[in-house]
Amino acid sequence: MKSNIRVSFCTDFSETANAALEMILFNAWSFKIDIYIIHLLEDLTYKEAKQKLDALQTDLNHSICGSREVNVRIFEKGHKLELITHLNESNYFLNVVGLDGQGHTDGQGSFLKTLYQYLKGGLVVVPKNHEVSIENKLLIALEYNNIERIHYLMKVRSFLYFNFSKLNILIRVSDEVSLGDKEQTKEVIEDLFAGLECEIIFQSPKGCTESMRRLFKEKKLNYTVVFKGDYFDNHFIDVMSKRTKCIQPKEMLLRVCTAKRIISAIKENQEGVEKMELRDF
Repeated sequence: MKSNIRVSFCTDFSETANAALEMILFNAWSFKIDIYIIHLLEDLTYKEAKQKLDALQTDLNHSICGSREVNVRIFEKGHKLELITHLNESNYFLNVVGLDGQGHTDGQGSFLKTLYQYLKGGLVVVPKNHEVSIENKLLIALEYNNIERIHYLMKVRSFLYFNFSKLNILIRVSDEVSLGDKEQTKEVIEDLFAGLECEIIFQSPKGCTESMRRLFKEKKLNYTVVFKGDYFDNHFIDVMSKRTKCIQPKEMLLRVCTAKRIISAIKENQEGVEKMELRDF
């Protein structure tokens, strides 16, 4: 029997954190997931935070059935880097955050900004307006030079198929890439996601922004997937920093970190690659 994946959930007990928790619970019913609840002290005392976390842990243990673990950890005020070091060293499958933050922006508090900068693992940022849906529409955006990274999504293949995902894959490509190379890339992608509805768009650097606007408007996307260090990763860092309390999206952001050795292991179908798997019902 394959073991559960370990997902960290960073919460500040806000409305946005509740939306992130709802997303985790929705998937915990169907997939093998252990939940690690993490809180960074800010306004609450340690005792107040511990009471809230203990109550949340009890509720989650009652809510999800089967062989699951729900763990709690508190970090002292100001210990952001210690928390991020913990996340990096613990190798969680995904790190889910729903944070209102502080100041004039919503979802871009100092903790989230630091987390986005230094986290080495996968990061899921959930806005409070996100709506959980059994049918998911994804924008997967990356540069042509990083196209090999798309194999990472085989780690969440069961999730994509279980949720009847519709994929919109936007590839930023230069004029030097030949039509033959584009066709070969398209064949590889269609083979990877055989059976799923998949639209593949090759777009010049100048046309990428307009393509994204069109996709968000016409497709009513649920998720955006970007890859750390890619052009679109830098684009969404800028987008996140400009979000305000009055302007909040509904789509969730999955920011993936991909090491070459992991991509090689996935392509070679090696044993030991951690994947998100359906529960044994």
